[in-house]
Amino acid sequence: MKKKILENFDPRDAIFVLLAGSTEVSRIPGITSAGASSELTMLTPAVDTEIIIGGRPMIINEPPMTPEGIPTPAIVTKACLDLSGIRSMAVNAGYSVPPKVPFFDTGLHPALNPAEVKALPDFRKAFDAGLYLGELLDGRYSPIVLAESVPGGTTTAQVVLSSMGCKVSTSSTMPSNPVQIKEKIVKKAIGRTGYFTGNPEMAVEQYGDYMMPLALGISKSVKDSTILFAGGTQMSAVYY
Repeated sequence: MKKKILENFDPRDAIFVLLAGSTEVSRIPGITSAGASSELTMLTPAVDTEIIIGGRPMIINEPPMTPEGIPTPAIVTKACLDLSGIRSMAVNAGYSVPPKVPFFDTGLHPALNPAEVKALPDFRKAFDAGLYLGELLDGRYSPIVLAESVPGGTTTAQVVLSSMGCKVSTSSTMPSNPVQIKEKIVKKAIGRTGYFTGNPEMAVEQYGDYMMPLALGISKSVKDSTILFAGGTQMSAVYY
């Protein structure tokens, strides 16, 4: 499939879909470096959207930075999109603050902390929005490149995969992966509600972030176009 996509690829036919949103997980100190502080990680999805769609940060004066001063990879993504000529769009997967550029508004709010409560009270709303968007894009663009900006998303992915019986350890934006913090969240979350082996939708609803049901909905409704998952650990949870 990879070879087929590359052989037939024409950037004029493709679309890059950024699913961007927040989760309360990113507020946990030490869990992610997708922002200079835990609180600033809640702005990262909106600012990444502004960079991808508008070419520059707008709600703050500089790109999202890690505590070490490394800027967001959205800058590299924007450069690649401009060089390739691939069109792009952004989707609200739970913005904490809306970006100052056009985006597909689902009406979603940030996901909650799965260690404390059900993470996605609006799971069905997100899934249905994904179904609708997939129907709009299907057959008009191919490949449909699904990407994400969700600080804390590798942790929610680990909880979801673990709850389905997978023995996994996910990646991190941090130089040193906070494995112990992630495992503590996994244990507390699954201890709250239990495992969902064979029930991925319930696993995502209880433990995920809104990128996941949006991507699942898009994937389910797309019949004629090729989908390219572009998100590493987080998209592997969707694919699984």
